Order: sequence, then structure tokens, then C-alpha cells
Amino acid sequence: MTSMFQDLRLAIARFRAKPAHLFSVSLILAMGIGASTAIFTLVDATLFQPFDLPEGDRLVRVDSVSAPADRLDPRNHSNSSYPAYADYRAETTLFSGLAAYADSIAVHVREGDGQPLRVTAAVVTGNYFDVLGARAAYGRTLSPSDDKERGGHPVVVLSESLSRTLFGGPDASGRPLRINGRKFDVVGVMSSSFNGVSLDSRPLLWLPMAMHSAAAPEWSVSRPGRPHVDPLDDRHFSWLDMVGRLAPGVSLEQAQSRLDDVAR
Repeated sequence: MTSMFQDLRLAIARFRAKPAHLFSVSLILAMGIGASTAIFTLVDATLFQPFDLPEGDRLVRVDSVSAPADRLDPRNHSNSSYPAYADYRAETTLFSGLAAYADSIAVHVREGDGQPLRVTAAVVTGNYFDVLGARAAYGRTLSPSDDKERGGHPVVVLSESLSRTLFGGPDASGRPLRINGRKFDVVGVMSSSFNGVSLDSRPLLWLPMAMHSAAAPEWSVSRPGRPHVDPLDDRHFSWLDMVGRLAPGVSLEQAQSRLDDVAR
């Protein structure tokens, strides 16, 4: 929570220094849950400006809002399911890319025979880093090919700080480690300036969405009254945030109008 307030104060200070940035806006696009209409809301550029991402004014966030909730109240916003994400991702005329992520997952990570270390992890779709325009400091980022076969791509990207903690240096690419007891290969390391896109979460490693069962096995268990359903197939399991990059020439208003139709 302290980190979140520090980030907010930093964002406000940047806006005071560069008031023109006030006109760069990000979009919270909302999917109506159990309603016939969707609610869409614009927010200030404080969402992506602190992260120094390329063309941050073209990045939008997609949230769910239960109609007729107050769309300006963040307490009424919620996550989305993977099938809903797939529906929005299919709107290729709106987005040059749309990614999904869950970035507040506690995992235990261990290098060699060392003691397990509890850290915050993120599971992300294979296009996550490409959508953000974020590049690895060492090795490579995750790619769509890492996110095809469920449970079949045990690869991970580390933060530079975690690389130094586990391996004693900034470049751990090519090294193995264990996450919740399962062996993973480090394919890349992000610079210390990249921590994802959430103000209230700072993941130290990123796994492909297809490896969600290794990060959070409890999500794949049966629930009372319902048989086992993989979270990637369950439209009623809302666990993901979404971030997209608007396609060239697409305005916020156009995106809102079209996604309203998709939500209905």
C-alpha cells in the first residue's frame, strides 16, 4: 500500500511538471456482467505514465463493471474471465494487441539447493510484453509461442532484482530454477525500471498464461456444486486484468462504442 501511494504522488508530481500530459488519457472499458448493456469509462493518464512505456497514451485498460453501477467508483470495477478476454482480443480492428495478466500471485522460488523465497509473480499472455512495448535487458521476453500448450512451456522472465538475489548477478538468462517445486528455465531478465503495469503490485517474475497451474494450482480445483473447470475455459471465473494498445487511427470513442456491442 505504501508503494501504491508513493507511485500516485510521483504521478501527480509529473503531471504538475508536464501539464500537457493531462490530455493523454487511458481507457477503462467495461463489460456488463449479467446485464444487457456495458458501461465504459475514461480515466486520467496516471495509469500508464509512471511506467515509461512507449506511446503510453495508446494503451488502454479493460475492466468489468456491473451495470448500473457508478462507473467512476473504482470499487465497482472487477476483473474478467479468460473467455471474455478471448472475445475482446478477436476485435483486431480495435487493438494492435490485447493482453491479459494476473500479477498478484504468491509463489515460492528456489535456485539449486537454496532456501525457497516467497515472491510475487504474474501470469501473462504470450503477447503481454509486445503489447506494452517492453524489452528484456538480458535474453528475451515471453512470446506467443511460449503460451500455446497448457502446462507445456515452463519458462520464466525475472526482474533484475530477483536475478541478483537468486543468482548473484543481473543476467540469469539460460539458468534453471524451481517455482512451487517445478523446474523452469529463465529466458530473460527485465531491467529494474520495469515492474509491470499495476500501481499496487510489483511482480518479480512473469510466467506464460499456459503455466497458470504451476503458479496457482488452487485455481484448477473443483468448487462446491461445480465440476473441475480450467480457469482458461471458465467464463464465470473472473481473475484477469487486460491491457491493450489501440490500433492506429482508432479513437477512444470508437473503441468504447464497438466494445459496448461486443459486451452485449
